[in-house]
This record gives sequence, C-alpha cells and structure tokens, in this order.
Amino acid sequence: DDSAIDGLAGDDTIQLRFDEDVSGSDLADDLSNIETLDLSADGANKITSLSLQDVLDITDGGNTLTINGDAADTVELSGASNWTLDVGQSDANYSVYTSNTATLEIQTGIIIIE
Repeated sequence: DDSAIDGLAGDDTIQLRFDEDVSGSDLADDLSNIETLDLSADGANKITSLSLQDVLDITDGGNTLTINGDAADTVELSGASNWTLDVGQSDANYSVYTSNTATLEIQTGIIIIE
C-alpha cells in the first residue's frame, strides 16, 4: 500500500512482487533498517538507478544491503563509479560491491547494469 516500512532491529527482508520495477530512490523513500531485498518472486523484477545514497538510506547502521534473485532479475547501479567490485569478497554466490561507507551484495545470476 506504499506505506513506509522500518525494519527496526534484527535482520529484515523485503520481497518484491511479480514483475515489479522500482527505482532505488523509491525503495529508499519507503524502506529503512532493511538488510535484504528479495527479487526471487516469479517474473522479472528490476531495481533501477540504485545509488550509494539509496543503499545508505535503506540499510541500518551496518550499511550492508544484500539483494537476492535469479537470472530474470536486474539491478541497475546509479553512480557506478562510487562502487568497486570487491573480488576478494565476491564468491560463487554473490558479487560484492564496496564503497567507503557501504557494502552491496548481489546474488550471482542477477543481471547487473553498471
């Protein structure tokens, strides 16, 4: 219903619905203290223009956002120069992007547009 969601303490997951297409700023406007976004619902879910500031606004003080999904899903990074693909932390399950202030973990298989 487009109401704001505050995950408060603990590990919280928000699941996008079937074939949902949302911008990073829309997510940041409505979500806080969220650690995981789940795009794995049926269909092609897409997050567009996800910026470093969006990640900081969505997450808690740990500033780590994990995005789960599959090959039908897409995450588009805005300001990709703010992120560095951290090969040392990336593995078969996640591509890990870091900045000076946040970490973004994107599940392997999701289409990443930089």
